[in-house]
Amino acid sequence: MTRSPALAAAEVPPTPAEPTRDERIERTLRVSVWEGAFTTVFINWTTGAVLTGYMLYYNATALQLALIGCVPLLAGIFSPLAAWIHSNYPRPTLLVTILALVGRSIWLLPALMPVLGLAPEGMPGYVLIVLSFSHIFQSMAGTIWTMWMGKVVPEKRRGRYFGMRGGIHAMVGLSASLGAGVFLDHVAAPFNYQATLCVAVAMALVGIWLYGKHYDPPAMEHRLTLREIVLIPLRDRNFRRFLWFATYWQLAVLLASGFVYPYYIGHLGMSFTQIAIFQSIAAVTTLVCSPLWGKLADKVGNKAVLSINVVVVGAFLPMTWLLAVPGDPTMVFVSGFVDGLGWSAVNPAVFNLSLASAPPERRVAYIGMLSMFAGLGGFAGGLISAGLMNVYALAEYTFVSGGVEFFTWSAYHTLFVTSALFRVSAILLIRPIRESHAWGSRQVLRAMFNLRSVGFFWR
Repeated sequence: MTRSPALAAAEVPPTPAEPTRDERIERTLRVSVWEGAFTTVFINWTTGAVLTGYMLYYNATALQLALIGCVPLLAGIFSPLAAWIHSNYPRPTLLVTILALVGRSIWLLPALMPVLGLAPEGMPGYVLIVLSFSHIFQSMAGTIWTMWMGKVVPEKRRGRYFGMRGGIHAMVGLSASLGAGVFLDHVAAPFNYQATLCVAVAMALVGIWLYGKHYDPPAMEHRLTLREIVLIPLRDRNFRRFLWFATYWQLAVLLASGFVYPYYIGHLGMSFTQIAIFQSIAAVTTLVCSPLWGKLADKVGNKAVLSINVVVVGAFLPMTWLLAVPGDPTMVFVSGFVDGLGWSAVNPAVFNLSLASAPPERRVAYIGMLSMFAGLGGFAGGLISAGLMNVYALAEYTFVSGGVEFFTWSAYHTLFVTSALFRVSAILLIRPIRESHAWGSRQVLRAMFNLRSVGFFWR
């Protein structure tokens, strides 16, 4: 007995409909949050207090400690090359996956170095070599990722989305910091650092796997030569203004940031657990403030939000460092709140303003040049800070009252004051930058402190 053609056709399972472009975008936005969470753990455990502690364990010099912060930024000079590669081979998923895989898996080497019989006095130098190599590839991956997400995330949602994403990742960083802090304090070195780095690489690999779940939109850029990638952004007057700000800002920040953790560990004598508490306060503050700053930026523009918070992280944050005293981490914990408040606005605002300043069809070239210039500025700031520390060390002074030493003005303090002056002056370079439909910073401040708008302005 044969079945009718109609009955046979009815038994064939229907072909699932292809997801629409909007559905792919929404899925990517969700997956990117997960990817960033795993990547945040990797970044948290291969930078900051963990890496500084590892370097101090092997008696790193002031120059080597400064290079921890500025060497990753020097890798930005390879960003135009990444832009050129992507322009001629517009497959961001594959490119980011390969570059990130090389740049992150190499961190297994510092984890294995103590068992390879290498001379302990050479360890800081070996770690810096790995750091440099890693960030060359990560910088190239970051350039392509920025362009990629700039096409995927709808422009009107960028502030809210990256604010929400940043807040969630701040909480992930909180958990990672607390876990690493307790582990490092209770397990003997160097095994504690080795284990932390190994787990960090494992987290990175999960994040890299999630890149394959992202939406890979059709290419918008035309093929560009390396010469065009360099010259086209530099011919854009408004983007040149943004480049000046980004370069100067990175220099100003790196004048101090490379010595914050050495200051906490070496001068204030803080434990890794106490540093983790500071990071947790910053993370909780970021979680609360990031969505608020994001909504505000969507309404009034990124320029005003950036201007306001350049003052927060330029003046108020260094002030908390200056007021901290050994044996009492109170002001460091206060700095965690100021850190979360200011950087939860500055980082997304710079990111979104860079996307807004670049035309979509040439965005990859613009982002590549931005990464290069900002990287050069940061590298210069880090090198200058190492030299300043040696000079400022000649002018340290201990205050004595009744024969008792109660405060030492160290080279760290003078360096923090220097960085604060440079940071605050960066606001002068923000003003000439044009942003469509942007409010003025004074107008935003008046609205924020207007009693009638309290509770409503952020909506």
